[in-house]
Amino acid sequence: MFEDKETVGTADISGYEVVGNKQRMMAYIETKDKKNNKIESYKIDMGEGIDTNENYNYASIPVKKEGDILYVATMYSYGDVSDDLSDEEYVDDSTLADSCYKITNLSLYKLNLSNKTCKCIVSKDYEGKDLSIKQPGFSNGNKAYFIVNKKKNKSVDYSTNLFELDIKLKEVNLIDLKTKDDYIETSYNIENDEIILLSMPSIDQMNSEISKNVEGILVNLKDRNLKYKYKLNINYNGDFTSGDRVRRDNGKIYVASATYVKTDKYENNYQTPYNFYVFDEKDGEMLYEGSTTINSSDKVNMGIVKNDEI
Repeated sequence: MFEDKETVGTADISGYEVVGNKQRMMAYIETKDKKNNKIESYKIDMGEGIDTNENYNYASIPVKKEGDILYVATMYSYGDVSDDLSDEEYVDDSTLADSCYKITNLSLYKLNLSNKTCKCIVSKDYEGKDLSIKQPGFSNGNKAYFIVNKKKNKSVDYSTNLFELDIKLKEVNLIDLKTKDDYIETSYNIENDEIILLSMPSIDQMNSEISKNVEGILVNLKDRNLKYKYKLNINYNGDFTSGDRVRRDNGKIYVASATYVKTDKYENNYQTPYNFYVFDEKDGEMLYEGSTTINSSDKVNMGIVKNDEI
């Protein structure tokens, strides 16, 4: 999502789409006017798409809207897959070691919504064995953040980092999260240039059957440093959790976790168990744990808001 003074919107960036026998990157954008609730839709060709003959990881972030201009950052890593694989053989990129990535590309696009045109204003390649995209991230002001794996200096080992791109200065920086092999949940509020990320052990990026090893990482984005790391006793009960929200307020950490469970064979209805936690910000001690369940024909989104924000 993105927001400016006049509008709020969403941008769905398709890394590859066949248009007239050519593979293109396409942007599907919707904006809503805050005053009159008018909704407008845009489809914009962003240029050459990702080569789907390669094994790849891909992420995109709508960074900032200024009038009719929307800035979108993308990052992809191509995997160095053996040529003797048949066309029909599926390759699970989540099982590939980072040394298997041969190239990582960072690009920044400037989309003009008034005339539906796009211009790539930054494109930079990195050695895949040194840097590879891990997960999508988030935006804050003029900056986009991706979750990446970064090779440590003079070592075969790597660590998980926030990759920061400043769209105005065209500069990049890295923030080492001091963790590895974890799934990083990023759907959280950024307040005073600080964000709490959940870091959890994972298998194929599914955070199941874990509890005691969940960490909360408080990152100061302005100073690019880690302020605290918390051990958080979050119990996922062996279910895949498809949504987490975290927020800090008045010395406490609030966590809401949702799991979508199909309740009929036609997949038309869902049961949504919600778990709620409150932790002390000083030491991570659990102060409250509760749960509730909603039955719905639709998946239900959620957020953590204060009374004056409702």
